[in-house]
Amino acid sequence: MSCRKSECKRRLVFFAFLVLFYSGFLLSSRFLAYAGEQPAVSLSVSEKTVHSGGGIAFTATLSAPAQGDISVAVTGGSKDFSISIPRGETSGTLTVRAGQYKERSSETYSVAAGSDYAAGEKSSVKVSVLPKPRLSFYAEKYTANPGAKLSVNLWCLNASEMTIPLKVTLRQSDGRTVESFEFSDKKKSYNYKYTFPEDWEAPFYLYMYNETTGKKAAQIPVKVMDTNRMKGIYSVETQEKKIAISFDCGFANKYTQYILDTLDEYNIKCTFFVTGVFVSDHSDMLKEIHKRGHEIGNHTARHRSLPKLSEEDVYKEVKSVNDTIYKKLGVTPTVMRPPYGSGNFNVHSTVRMAGCEVVYWSHDSLDWDPDRTANEIIRRSTTDIKNGSIVLFHNSAPKTKQTLRKILDKYKKMGYKIVPVSELIYRNYFTIDKMGVQRLKSGYKQVSPSDLMSDYTPVINVSGASAEGEPAVSLELNAVYSSKSQVMSKKTISKIKKDYSLMKVTYDCGDTIAAPVKKGDRIGTATFSYGSDVKFTAELTAASDIEPYQPPVEKPAVISPSDTEEKKRWGMDIPHSLEYILDGAAVLLLAVISMIIFLIKRKRK
Repeated sequence: MSCRKSECKRRLVFFAFLVLFYSGFLLSSRFLAYAGEQPAVSLSVSEKTVHSGGGIAFTATLSAPAQGDISVAVTGGSKDFSISIPRGETSGTLTVRAGQYKERSSETYSVAAGSDYAAGEKSSVKVSVLPKPRLSFYAEKYTANPGAKLSVNLWCLNASEMTIPLKVTLRQSDGRTVESFEFSDKKKSYNYKYTFPEDWEAPFYLYMYNETTGKKAAQIPVKVMDTNRMKGIYSVETQEKKIAISFDCGFANKYTQYILDTLDEYNIKCTFFVTGVFVSDHSDMLKEIHKRGHEIGNHTARHRSLPKLSEEDVYKEVKSVNDTIYKKLGVTPTVMRPPYGSGNFNVHSTVRMAGCEVVYWSHDSLDWDPDRTANEIIRRSTTDIKNGSIVLFHNSAPKTKQTLRKILDKYKKMGYKIVPVSELIYRNYFTIDKMGVQRLKSGYKQVSPSDLMSDYTPVINVSGASAEGEPAVSLELNAVYSSKSQVMSKKTISKIKKDYSLMKVTYDCGDTIAAPVKKGDRIGTATFSYGSDVKFTAELTAASDIEPYQPPVEKPAVISPSDTEEKKRWGMDIPHSLEYILDGAAVLLLAVISMIIFLIKRKRK
C-alpha cells in the first residue's frame, strides 16, 4: 500500500513538473517575444542607379514579425525619412526622390537606431545618382505658320552620362503631349517634324517635360505668323449684348481711386492697362485695382512706340511687365494695349509670343485732351456703341469726375453688360479682319452651358455621400451659374444635343456633404468637360434630403493604471491580454488531461 502511495506521489510530482515546465515555456517565450532581442532591420532599394530627382523605392525588412507598429528611421541621401511597418508584418516600402546633382554623385542611406528594432548587417545601401539632365532646344525661339510643319530640335547636352534611358515628352503650352523621346549615352538628340495647330492660343510655346522628375526641363516660345490675325483686336463680333471699357494707366495716378469707387457703385468690372512705371511708382494702387476684382492688362514697360523697336526690345517691353505683375499679384496679364495705338503685324506676333493678345479700341473717348468738353467726351463714348465694342478711357483724364457716371448711366440705359476685355474677346478659333473685328472661324459658335444643356438636368451619383453599403445619394445639376460662353464647333454642339452622355460630369464630394442637407440646397460645383478645351462649371443641388453619414468609431482599448505599471515593470507591451488568456487555458487543459490520464491508469491498477 505504501508502495502504491509512493508511486502515486511520484506520478503526481512528474505531472506537476510537466505542467510547470510547459507553463514556464509559454510564459518565457511570450516574455522573449515582447521584451527579448529586438528584430534586426535590413534595407534594400529597387534601383542601384537612378536619375537626379528620380524615385527610389526603399524596403525595410525585419528579421521577425513586428510586435507593434514600427517606424524605421533612415538617414542620409537628400533627406531623412521613416518607413512604417505595421504590427504582424515583416517589411514596409517607401518611395523617396533622389537629389538633384550637376555631376554624377551617390547617396548612402542607413537605418538609424530605434527603441523597438536594431540595425542588421545589411542596414545600409548606396545609390548612384546620374547628373541632372541638361535638356535644351537648339534655338532661342521658333517661328511658325498655322497648319505648317515646324522642325523641332531636342538635345540632351550631357547624354553621354546617361547610363540608363531618360524619358522625355514634348508638350504644347496647354499641356497636351505631342511625342515621347528617350535620351541615353547612345542617343543625344532628336529632330521632330511638328505640325503647328490651327486653333492655337497666345502665348504658344513648346516644352520638354522630364517624366522622371515630373517637371518642365526646357521651354521655348513660338512666334506665330498667322495671316488670319495680322491686326490687333478693335472690337468683337458677338451675339451677346456686352461691351468692355478700359482705362490706360501710363504714369500718373490722379483719379484711379475715384474710378474704382464709382465702378463699385455700379457693380462693374473692367480692365486697367498699366505700364511698368505705374507698377513701380503706384504699387499699392495696383494691388487695390486687383483686390477690387478688375483685370490687369499690360501697357508695356516704358510706353514707347513699339514699331520703332527691335523684335527683342518689343518682347522685353511686354514680358518684363508680365513678370513683374506676376511677382506682385500672382496673376499674369493676358491682354496688352500698344502705346499710342501703334502696332503692325510683326509687333502683334511678338506681343503674342510674349504672352498677350493685342487689344486696341473701337471708341476713343479722347478724355486725355484738356480741350475736349465733358459733353463731347460723353458723346464719343456712347455713340454707335454695339455688341463687342471696346471703349478707351484714362485713369488721370482731367474731366473724369464730370463724365464717368453719366457715361455709365447711358450704358445701363442701353442695356449693355460691361465686362473686362478678356471676357469679351475669344482666345482661339478666331480671325481678325482688316478692320480689326475679331470673329469666330466658320463652323464654330459661342455657346453657354444653359444654351447647350437646354432643359436637360442630369443626375449625378456621388460615391461616399451616403452610409457605407447603401446606394449613393443622387445630386442634381441644377442652376448653371457659369455665364462664360465657350467656343465649340457646330458639329460638336450637335453631337452633344443628340447625346448628353458625351458630356462628362465629375464631382468629388469629399467631406462637403457629410452633414444633413435639405432638398434644393446647394452642395457644390461640378465640371462639365468635352474634349480637351471645353469646360463648364455648374451648381450641384440635393435631389433629396441627405442624412448625415456617421462612420463607425472604434473605441480605444481601456488600459488600467495597474496594467501600465505592469508594462513598465516587465519592460514589455501588454495590450495583447487575449494571448495570455489562451496560454493559461492551454496550461489548464494540459493539467486536466494529465489528471484524467493519471486517474485512468490508477483505476486499471
